[in-house]
Amino acid sequence: MRLLARPPAGLRCRGGTPRRQPRLGPARRHQRPRPATALQLAALPETLFSVATAAVVPLYALLLARPHARCTRRLLASDALWLGLSALYATLLALSWRADTLALAFPSDATLPLPPAFPRLTQIAQLFERPAAAAAYWVHLLAADLFVARWVLQDARRSHPPTPTAHTLVAALLFGPTALLSHVVTKWVLRQRAGWGGRTKS
Repeated sequence: MRLLARPPAGLRCRGGTPRRQPRLGPARRHQRPRPATALQLAALPETLFSVATAAVVPLYALLLARPHARCTRRLLASDALWLGLSALYATLLALSWRADTLALAFPSDATLPLPPAFPRLTQIAQLFERPAAAAAYWVHLLAADLFVARWVLQDARRSHPPTPTAHTLVAALLFGPTALLSHVVTKWVLRQRAGWGGRTKS
């Protein structure tokens, strides 16, 4: 009886002729599809970013259209608005947290002429390269700017003469803290004009 030689490993016979099977490289061999939950978590910062932006922009439209209406006052005084933004921020902060987050935010580098745990701009920029961290910072800005807009409206109601707020609210939406400067300068100009008018009449 004739013994047939067993084909070496990696070969397969088709039609009597052994053929070598293609080998997968290390990258393809160990590559596994990402679970659905991981994909959903990766997309969650983008979703929360869009939700926060879509919620705040119509609110600014209401502030511009009816700044002194009762519904506007109730909305700005409601805890639900601020708790919602706080919850979004806390969620994004948790999603962005990594083992090196504190080290990037408050590094301890003795080679630099700065106090320990003093933030460095380059490392803060590296931290915000992460989408979840950038989204958390964006929600932080939205909440802070909206808080400035609320203070401007409340102060405008108490001021005499009445202070216009439309341009200041636009500044709060686009440029945040500049709204404080805009409001203070507007009040000062109106008071100066009122003083000049009183002197002219007298």
